Amino acid sequence: MFETLPKVLPDVSLQEEADALERLMTGMEILASYHVYVSPKTLKQQQQHASATSSSSSPTTCPQQHPPNQQHLTTTLPCSLFASDLVRRCCAFATLQHHPNHVINVDKLVDDMLQLQLYAFPSALSVDSTRAMVVRSLLATSSAPSPRLRQLCPHPQLLVDAATCHFQAAPSSTSPGIALALTYCAWAEQTLEANKEEDHPIRAISTSYKSIVQATQWLEQCHGHDISPSSILALSPSARLATVQELLLHRPQDCIDHLDQLQDVALWLDLTNNTSKTLSQMRVWAAYAYLQTGHVLNAIQLTTALLRDKTAIDDDDAANDAIVAQVTSLALDLTTTGGGGGQGYYEARRDLSRVAVMAVPDPSVAFLALLDAAKQLDAVVRAMKVLRLTDADIAAEKMDNQRVSISEWLLDQLSVHQDIIQHDSVLYQQSLSASMQLVVAFATDVVVAELQPINEAPVKHEDEKEDGGNEGLADLVGRLAASLLETGHDMDLAIAYLNALPPSRAFAIWTAACGNLGDGKDPAGKLSHLATAAHAFFSPWYPELAAPFASLQVESKQSADLDIVERLLGSLDRSRFQVDHVYRDSILVALLHSNQNHTTTSTTIAFTLCEQYRIRPWELCMHFLESLVVSDLAETATTTRDVELKKAHQVVVRGIPLLEHLLTEPMVLSRRLLHVTWFRVNPYDSIAWEFLWRVCLECHKRLLLVLLHDDQTLCDKVNDDDDDVAQSTMIPVDRLKLFVACAKKLREARLPVHIAHFCGPATTFCTPADVQLAVQAAIPHLSGTSIKTLAMLLFKLHKVPASAVIVIYMDIIWTHESNVDLAYEATKPFLSGVSTDHVVWLANHFVGLPSATSSVPPLYGHTFQSPAAFGARLTPSKRLEIVSDLYKLVSSRQVQGNSSMDVALLGNAVLWSALLALLAVSHVEFALDTRDKSPTFPFDEAIAVWCARGLSLERCRMLLQLTSALDDGRDHQVYFARHIAGMLHA
Repeated sequence: MFETLPKVLPDVSLQEEADALERLMTGMEILASYHVYVSPKTLKQQQQHASATSSSSSPTTCPQQHPPNQQHLTTTLPCSLFASDLVRRCCAFATLQHHPNHVINVDKLVDDMLQLQLYAFPSALSVDSTRAMVVRSLLATSSAPSPRLRQLCPHPQLLVDAATCHFQAAPSSTSPGIALALTYCAWAEQTLEANKEEDHPIRAISTSYKSIVQATQWLEQCHGHDISPSSILALSPSARLATVQELLLHRPQDCIDHLDQLQDVALWLDLTNNTSKTLSQMRVWAAYAYLQTGHVLNAIQLTTALLRDKTAIDDDDAANDAIVAQVTSLALDLTTTGGGGGQGYYEARRDLSRVAVMAVPDPSVAFLALLDAAKQLDAVVRAMKVLRLTDADIAAEKMDNQRVSISEWLLDQLSVHQDIIQHDSVLYQQSLSASMQLVVAFATDVVVAELQPINEAPVKHEDEKEDGGNEGLADLVGRLAASLLETGHDMDLAIAYLNALPPSRAFAIWTAACGNLGDGKDPAGKLSHLATAAHAFFSPWYPELAAPFASLQVESKQSADLDIVERLLGSLDRSRFQVDHVYRDSILVALLHSNQNHTTTSTTIAFTLCEQYRIRPWELCMHFLESLVVSDLAETATTTRDVELKKAHQVVVRGIPLLEHLLTEPMVLSRRLLHVTWFRVNPYDSIAWEFLWRVCLECHKRLLLVLLHDDQTLCDKVNDDDDDVAQSTMIPVDRLKLFVACAKKLREARLPVHIAHFCGPATTFCTPADVQLAVQAAIPHLSGTSIKTLAMLLFKLHKVPASAVIVIYMDIIWTHESNVDLAYEATKPFLSGVSTDHVVWLANHFVGLPSATSSVPPLYGHTFQSPAAFGARLTPSKRLEIVSDLYKLVSSRQVQGNSSMDVALLGNAVLWSALLALLAVSHVEFALDTRDKSPTFPFDEAIAVWCARGLSLERCRMLLQLTSALDDGRDHQVYFARHIAGMLHA
């Protein structure tokens, strides 16, 4: 009937009624698709009721004006309850009609419900509230998380509400609803993080659910059955604590494997917010649970950790007394009885007792009992370590002999152990010390009090016996003291033990120890030290017992000193040492050299032997200093030599360095260094020479200070009468400083020069030095890089001009280099340093000109070899180049006052070089001897020979110009015309 109506009715009211009916029928069809059957009449009545309610209500409460956020998400008007119920019924049907594994079409359901709201309830429901109801219903009824629902969820509160529904309905922590609830909580937290809402209440709810789930899982593991997490959440903190207490104390076997999570359980159940003592109480219950189930070691470790936690014991609150009492009682049970376990757990109980003594604040009977237990357990553990026994070893050994106490059993084992290892002094002393500690720890106060100090004990004779009650402890003390004396490991501890023994017994132990050392070789001087200690031990109280050790001390002193020398040096000829003073001095110097490896022992013994053999310590120091300066290490690395010479400052003599001790006699030291040591130093050891010169300078300074501070009459007497002192004070300080700088410069340049020749001997302080020796010492080391340094040092030391050094270097290069071009290029950079006289000398003697003389005098002992070889190898063009360079060099110096004669000589050399070069180009040789004895060169004859060679007129004109210039400007054109006329006539 409805479909037969026309689409557009003529009456407006009829059209509106038809449209309203169409909307109601559409809403009825949507509801019917979800098996919710409602007639259009019912829907119309609800719409009319909603319109009437909406018109009478305030506009501010209308759901269309309030978006579904936070508090308004689920708020609906009373008139819309019917519509809301219809939406929920549709969502429930959509959830239940599908198979559990089938995914709901969320988008279709949301679209359908929005259509229903639009057609059936436009005023009763808003779009946002409708979407929120759909999402809420699906979240609460779904069995798996849906990413689409998460996208459609308008606020994280809906996720938390759905999580709460699943959490409340879950029967155990492993239910699928718990996983779904935790997923919804995680989504809500992620949404809050994206919105940067840090302190939202939703976070606290999510954290609480997670913690309760973990706590429920722990309780389920302990109980063995399912527990509803909501039931644990509903408990108060005290009820939760009571649940844990009941589980730990009454069902320990069920939770013993899960007690390592106890601290986490306290956090999960939120038991640590109010007081920190709650966790301590739970740990005490856990320790008792371990103890009840036979897990003694775990109980000990937990109790130890509880005692180390100061918050469990340091509080003075009255509520803490119960925990303190329980912890103290538990510690007493575990330390004194071991908790009833099969094994002793001695080391763990020892650690517990130590911590308990430091932690328990009450100085009562319990504290004293813990202190005694700590002493006994410490003694037992030490004995076990000496015997290398474990708790299992002791339990197995004592299985058949349980009545014997642990102390007696260990003492028997240590007695056997001492018989076996008595030849190993270290193990033997450890075993005796462990036995003594056991006896003292488990003995009564009466037994320990019988050990009296030596200054309070009466003197007894050798045949008097001690009472049997203290024989065991006194025997252990005596044996341990005797072993310590013989080995010398700890003399102070041995004396402390001997102080607790009677004098007669102590005397017997001292005597036996000295006798054992006296029977054999004593390389370390132990007998002397032992006799000295024994004498000091008895002297204050029993002088008659100290007398024998005094004589023994004197007898062993000298032998002990030589034993030490032999031990330090490896070998010693004692008979030769007694009579040969040279050998004795070398041994004592070797002792000082070994000081670096043996601390101060070798130095002390060296100067002790000096006193015994009446040697001045200054003489020994002088021998040692000379051994350093004249050392064979001169050829080694510089760093090694520096370290060797530093021993002069490191060796200490009577509290001051060795070199300072030598400088107390500066005059004797300087005379010894200048006139004796000087001639023994390696001439190539620049470090040793520098050290020697510096010491001489220091001697000079000390001597001047002494003379300036003494009386003037004494100064006059020294200057007039003592020639040696006068000579020492006349040492040229500036020259010594120059020597020091020279040695340092040579070492930096790495030039191994003969220092003695290069600087000069000691006698050259007042007389001229042999300059030729100095130059000859430098010549082997001349090179392009070293010539500047060597020339500078020779000038400062001996006033040798740098030009002479350069000329010698050029002669060496020009002699040994076969390639004249390379030879000249190698020396050309140094021409600027050659003096004008030497430049003229080079032109006259070294380049092979006709005007050169045949003999070249030596220079500072150096014989020149290049004039005979270098000039002959020069080509005319190269000769012209060299002579031209020399001429330019001297010409540039003419303005500085150079002689015009030198310039003229070099100009003449240039002309000769040009003439020779022109003849060489023209292939004309000298027809006459250019080195004859005639005072003038025969230019007339030479021109006749050259004209006969058929030269061009241009070449002839150039030759005539050169020869005229060489012949003091005479016109040689006449010679040329006459010879040409004669040739034409012929």
